[in-house]
Amino acid sequence: MIYYIKNEINGGVSYPEKKVMARSALGAINLLCKENLFTLEGYLKTTREILGIKYKTPIVISDFKVFFYTKSLKSYDNIFINFVAIDKSEKVDEYTRLTFEDEVLDLDLKYNEFIRISKHIFKILKYRESLVWIHFHSLIWWNHNVLHGIITNG
Repeated sequence: MIYYIKNEINGGVSYPEKKVMARSALGAINLLCKENLFTLEGYLKTTREILGIKYKTPIVISDFKVFFYTKSLKSYDNIFINFVAIDKSEKVDEYTRLTFEDEVLDLDLKYNEFIRISKHIFKILKYRESLVWIHFHSLIWWNHNVLHGIITNG
């Protein structure tokens, strides 16, 4: 599981594997989005329009890849943190310390900002969950009405 992605001299590197994923950390996030059939630009625009999240929008790619970032989106010093990989978070002198399975990462991110971002993550996840529920029930309706009609009439 990816803990975080950050810029190194050779490109966007994922940890703990220390694997170069793209030319930059942002490029790695863009690649992960495309692998999951959406663009980062479209995601950010839609999240802003539907949920009203405008600043440091968390990037929910899949159930196991939920990223937030520590600086502005395009900043070289930015670190994309996989929220799902965090075992523990704590406040250290107003800033954020994250503990992963086998690593500790001190961030230049105020702890209250981390809490705000966490709330946005749960808001996005709750919205996605509601979409799955609606989609599931639409499939049941379609299966019952359409497929049943095809089988009985066809």
